[in-house]
Amino acid sequence: MSSDSTMTVRLSLPLILAQAAKVGRYVEDARGYVCRLLESPASVKCCCCCQQEGVEYSIPINKLCADDDDDDEFDPTKWSVQYDPTAAPTSEEANSLDSSAGHVTFRGIKLVSPTFHIGETRNTSSKKASSGCAHQIDMNTEIKIVLRRLQLAQHAISNSTGSELSSSFLYAPPDCRTTVSVDSTDPFPEHTYDRVEQLLHCCERQYDFFTGCPELPNITDIFSIKSVSTSSESSSSSEEEAASEDDDWPAHHPFDSAIDFTQMPSSLDPAPITSWIDITTSTVARCQHAQQSHFTWQLSPAGDFRSPEFSSTALLRKLGCAQSTISHFRSRFRTRPVQTDEAVASAMHAIFNENPLGTLALCVARAAVRDAEPENLRDGIKMKLLGGGYGMWSRDYTRKALVTIEAEGMTEEGEERGGPVEGVFCSRS
Repeated sequence: MSSDSTMTVRLSLPLILAQAAKVGRYVEDARGYVCRLLESPASVKCCCCCQQEGVEYSIPINKLCADDDDDDEFDPTKWSVQYDPTAAPTSEEANSLDSSAGHVTFRGIKLVSPTFHIGETRNTSSKKASSGCAHQIDMNTEIKIVLRRLQLAQHAISNSTGSELSSSFLYAPPDCRTTVSVDSTDPFPEHTYDRVEQLLHCCERQYDFFTGCPELPNITDIFSIKSVSTSSESSSSSEEEAASEDDDWPAHHPFDSAIDFTQMPSSLDPAPITSWIDITTSTVARCQHAQQSHFTWQLSPAGDFRSPEFSSTALLRKLGCAQSTISHFRSRFRTRPVQTDEAVASAMHAIFNENPLGTLALCVARAAVRDAEPENLRDGIKMKLLGGGYGMWSRDYTRKALVTIEAEGMTEEGEERGGPVEGVFCSRS
C-alpha cells in the first residue's frame, strides 16, 4: 500500500418509515419523504476558519430512480436513499399500534452516504470569506447534518392535532445493523484482514461496549470481507482453476476488498455513528501498520490486550481514536436519559392528540434505552458467560459466575440456545 493512498469510508443506515394512511389521503413515497427532509440548505460551521454566519451547505443527494441498482444514475460522491426490504418493524413495534395497525404502513429504507476520503473536506455552497477562505466541512459534520435533520423530524409527531395528523414517523430500528465499509484507494496489505479479525476476537468485550449491544454472538456479526472486484466471471473462474492446480496457492482474503463492520445498531444519533466510524477506521489502520512481532505479543495471553484490566478507554487510546470518541463513551449513559425524556415527551403529545403513531414512537423510545437497564445488562453478562465471551471456563466455574450475578435460573435456557456443554470448555488448571 503506497504512502499516498487514502482510507475511505461509506456508511449504510437502515431506517423504517411508518405512515398513518387516512381514507382518500395521499401517502408520500418513503424515499421521497427522506429526500425532502434533506433538500433544504443547512447552516454549518467552516472546519477551516470556524465561521458559521452565512455559511450554508446543500446536502448532495442522488436523484431517485425506479431501480435502486441503476448504476448509470448513481454518483458515489452523493447521498442516496434506497428501499431496504430487510428493514422491518419488530412484532413489539407493530403490536404497539393496537387497533390502528390496519391504518399504518411500514417501509424499509436504506440511507447510503457518499464515499468519504478520511482527512479530506468538501466545499460548501457559500461564497469565499473576505479572508479568502473557501468554506469547507469535514465528514463528521456532514453526517451530523444529515442525521440531525432526520432526528428532528421525529419531534414533528408531537405537533399534530386530531384534524391534522402527522402522517409519518421515521425511526432507526435498533435490531437492524449499520454498515461501515472501510476501504482504501490502494489495496490493503495482505495481513490487514487477518489482523482485524484477530483483534476483534481478542477485544470482544471492549467492542461489545462500543456498540452498546447486550451480546456478541460471533465475529461474523461484526466483521466481513466484501469483494469489490470488477473482474469478469471468466477471470474469476480461471483464478479458481489456477488455485486448485497450485497446492501452494495462499488461501488469503482477496486484496481488492472492503472491510465491513456490521454490528452497530442503527441510530439517528450522530454521536455513536461518528464514534463507531472513528473506531473502525482506527482499527483497520492499527492492524495495517502495526509491527508484526509487537502486535502478536499484544494479542498473546501475556499481552496487554488480553489483560483483565485492559479497559475500553485503554483500547481507544491504543487505537489512536479522537478525544471526542473517548468523551462520547464516557458520557454516553449520562446523556441518554435526556434524549429519552425528549422522545417520550413527543410520543405522549402524539398519543394525547390521538395520533396512531404515538404509541409506536413511545415503543421506539423505550427500546433505545434497554441497554442501560440493569436487567438487560445482567442478561448481556449472562449470554457472554455462556458463550465464552469472558474466557473458556469449565461448566462449574461458569455456573458459579451465573449464581453470582443472580442468573443461575437461566442456565438451562442458555444451554438450549447453544451455551456450554460437556467437553466444550477447558478445565482450569
